[in-house]
Amino acid sequence: MLNSPLFEVAISLSLIYFLLALLTSGINEFVTSMLAKRGQVLRDALANILDDQSTKNWVSHIYDHPLIKSISKKKTSLPSYISPDTFVTVFSDLLMQNEDGKPVKRTFENVEKAVDGLEDGDLKTMLQTLLHNAENDINKFQKELKNWYDTLMDRVSGWYKKEINKIIFVISLIVCFSLNIDTFKITQTLWTNPQLRAAMVAAAEEQVRQNQALQSDSLFNAAANTDSLLQDIRMTYHDITALSLPIGWKGNEEIIQCSKKDDSWSIDWKNLFLKIGGLLFTSIAVHFGAPFWFDLLNKFINFRASGKKPASSTS
Repeated sequence: MLNSPLFEVAISLSLIYFLLALLTSGINEFVTSMLAKRGQVLRDALANILDDQSTKNWVSHIYDHPLIKSISKKKTSLPSYISPDTFVTVFSDLLMQNEDGKPVKRTFENVEKAVDGLEDGDLKTMLQTLLHNAENDINKFQKELKNWYDTLMDRVSGWYKKEINKIIFVISLIVCFSLNIDTFKITQTLWTNPQLRAAMVAAAEEQVRQNQALQSDSLFNAAANTDSLLQDIRMTYHDITALSLPIGWKGNEEIIQCSKKDDSWSIDWKNLFLKIGGLLFTSIAVHFGAPFWFDLLNKFINFRASGKKPASSTS
């Protein structure tokens, strides 16, 4: 069972999907970094909450604050993350100002006056609720504001993941179709090639050994610069192409056939549909993500290792 072709093919396919998911994730991180997608989603979420029915334009003031500007990679870029402590400090600075824009002493009474002076809307209602929960304690109010921001960031994370999942699926389609990574063709080749299966299992064991600490959607650092991301993408692409698999568009003789009699071309529709199905199958599998395939690959390898017979000793 543990050395059966079926089990070795399962390990091999898990390795392929894992590496492809890493490659797709790395490309996604590069694209979203270039487009500042994370920062834009964060700004839009804050604007949706803070600027609702308000003429003050809170978000513009927040992003113009020196603390926020200091965490932006460039003067014109949006920060991809604002910590709860930073948000509370910046928001408190903007809230606790007099009509001349000068800061006032941060007391609970002054906070109440500042909130009462706001325009009616969701923001004012939310702050009044936080004040009520704070029970006349300025420190509790800031803690309540921090907790509210944490909850908002959880929602932002959910929105961002939904948007990114769409992008990742499109990227996985592009990668699988451009590299011609056909699950059906690869499975057929692995099933009939014991040497290739053995090499794939060995490569899978090495990947598990190297990446035991995989905990997130990608091994790529989202905060890394574009040069570092590109280097990681190149390394993962090299790992995929080094597996000696039947990938790439080296020839389409199985789909497009040429007649020797009159040099006419014809399409083998059965093979064409199988090819599209195999590419789509790979794309959908890759969309499950690197953590999913690494966890499955890790279980396969550990199960295989636990079932190996111990080496016989010679007396």
